[in-house]
Amino acid sequence: MPRLHFKTALLAAALAFTTQAQASTVTNFVTNGSFENLSGTGLGMNNWNVFTSITGWTTASGAGIELHNGNVAGVNAFDGNVKVELDSHNAHSNSAMIQKLNLAAGKYMLSFAYMGRIAGNPGDTNRIDYSVLGAGLEGTISKSFGAWEIITAMFHTNGNGVTLRFGAGGRQDTLGGYIDSVAITASPVPLPAGLPLLGAALVGLGLARRRTAS
Repeated sequence: MPRLHFKTALLAAALAFTTQAQASTVTNFVTNGSFENLSGTGLGMNNWNVFTSITGWTTASGAGIELHNGNVAGVNAFDGNVKVELDSHNAHSNSAMIQKLNLAAGKYMLSFAYMGRIAGNPGDTNRIDYSVLGAGLEGTISKSFGAWEIITAMFHTNGNGVTLRFGAGGRQDTLGGYIDSVAITASPVPLPAGLPLLGAALVGLGLARRRTAS
């Protein structure tokens, strides 16, 4: 029985080491990507309003960033309590918001949660355009009302500053698509070549100890 405990401990140590190495490579470079930082907005639960700027984000065009806190319009946020709509209520204005980022040269992944607000998508009202300016990434998403889904796109930067941009498109009727849980993460880094060998060595050590003690 003690030999089994020793082998189990070695396997657990190898797994923990591998998991820690993988987790340490994941960083979201976007500030306030889920819009939960409501500092300075005064926005209460189950309420909404339009802002020219919020933590991490500024308005690039249009009336501003429309925040929905809680179950506004019968839809909960994908992550936490707050989601964004950019077909802003003020002046029936399609708006855009940006965040400037300094990223080291390399390959990255943009991801965000999206949901169309209007069934049938009349006049393309649910359209969201997204881009990473300075890295050549441009895309658009427009679907009928439904469940949240995750949109992903890869891009590469040479180390110069980039600008993350989201904007409403199509019909301006104050009822645009929702976005939430915005993230930019570095492309996964392969584990060190010796890491699998470490796990195998630890297992082998446990088996050798078991045979010696038999």
